[in-house]
Amino acid sequence: MSLESNIDYKGYDYITPLFNAIVNKIVVKINYAPFGKQPYNILFHPYFLKQYNNRWFVLGYNEFNENAHWNLALDRINGEIITTSNKYKTDTTDWEEYFEEIIGVSKPIGDEVTEVKLVFDKEQAPYIQTKPVHSTQRNKILDDGALEIRINVIINYELETRILSFGEKVKVVAPQTLVECISKRIKLLNDRY
Repeated sequence: MSLESNIDYKGYDYITPLFNAIVNKIVVKINYAPFGKQPYNILFHPYFLKQYNNRWFVLGYNEFNENAHWNLALDRINGEIITTSNKYKTDTTDWEEYFEEIIGVSKPIGDEVTEVKLVFDKEQAPYIQTKPVHSTQRNKILDDGALEIRINVIINYELETRILSFGEKVKVVAPQTLVECISKRIKLLNDRY
């Protein structure tokens, strides 16, 4: 048996110290380097580790901006994770429920669950039926053999990239804001060739 993994992933070394900080309720100091921005130090109360798309993320409370659902990609942590004596802020989030409304790890604040309607061509249909795009997926086979699906999610970057990964085999039907967003991204992609 083989599970998908990325043996060169930079963030693996941080899984154990973050897991221990979660279990032992320890506030940690992390130097974090977002892509394209200056690194910064953060006092962080880790609550939950999640893997998505071969990348690990830790979610928790960011003391600076008082955000209880801050997410950090482990591969962007610089150097050692330092334990502190700061008082740990406990959390009651049901993390499985927290992720039910999204694909991936990015949950835009204030955005609401939206019904997304996609149509996959008949060649792609069996794959989407056996490996649903999201747990809320409802299927309908159309007269031409294409598959219409409806999912209820918060629209985020990961949903957009998932749709784009299907290339010409999918069409976004609704909502119109997502149709326009994907169309714009396809035009930008086309301009590169």
